[in-house]
Amino acid sequence: GTLLVTTEVRHKTLTQALLAEPRRGVVLGAKLVLAAGIGLLYGAAGVVGLMSTIPTRGITCGCPVAHSDRRRARPRAASKPPWRRTATP
Repeated sequence: GTLLVTTEVRHKTLTQALLAEPRRGVVLGAKLVLAAGIGLLYGAAGVVGLMSTIPTRGITCGCPVAHSDRRRARPRAASKPPWRRTATP
């Protein structure tokens, strides 16, 4: 909010805004609405960015169990090397 007013003072455009609308409350209210709208857009973009980093259901991150599965992971049986496997008749 401060940057909206201070940049107008620096570039001397605040005088023109107040000459066009002499009621300061209206000018500051318009600036407040504009800043709130921009803030909501940035907030929504942040939420979308954050939600895109969360893994969705069914996609694993290399863990033995998906994050959506609350059961404990069962240890995998050790696989025998090919020369130790027995042939089945």
